[in-house]
Amino acid sequence: MSTTVAWEATAVDGSRGSVVQKFRKFSGSKVQGLGTAIAATRGMVAKDFTELIAWQRADELERFALEIIKRPQVARDLEFCRQTSDAAGSAPRNIAEGFGRFAPVQFANFLRIAIGSELETKNQIIKAWQRGAISDDERWAGMLLCKRAVAAAVGLRRYQLTQQAKENARRIESKRGS
Repeated sequence: MSTTVAWEATAVDGSRGSVVQKFRKFSGSKVQGLGTAIAATRGMVAKDFTELIAWQRADELERFALEIIKRPQVARDLEFCRQTSDAAGSAPRNIAEGFGRFAPVQFANFLRIAIGSELETKNQIIKAWQRGAISDDERWAGMLLCKRAVAAAVGLRRYQLTQQAKENARRIESKRGS
């Protein structure tokens, strides 16, 4: 049920130490259509938030955004850097906190917040491109990272709102108590 996404972007101007080139290591990663929903219905359960595809994608996006704000054209604008860092860091933080609540409806709410933060990060990437701080290829790579992060979070949120998620949470919680 998972599809392999072969994602590899090449920078047009490699002499500038492009962020796109730094993200090549993410090529060939697996994406599941419903985040961890597929795994959870087959008895596979994430034991740590870092195992969640939604968290992994949010973390990739955060690292991309943090590379952008190191650029001299952007680094001088402290407010822009603060906003970008906060937005990018918010998504993985909220996914981690939601996972820790171990209540599907609460987790879904934290995922909703994470999705908003991922979209805010997308806005900041667009603004960095408009300022000339990143190339067209880097903007494309950032948009792809945003799309992947949002899709993973939406899929996981959709699952968290199902009856199956509630039943799985009750089953796992009862095993912990015995």
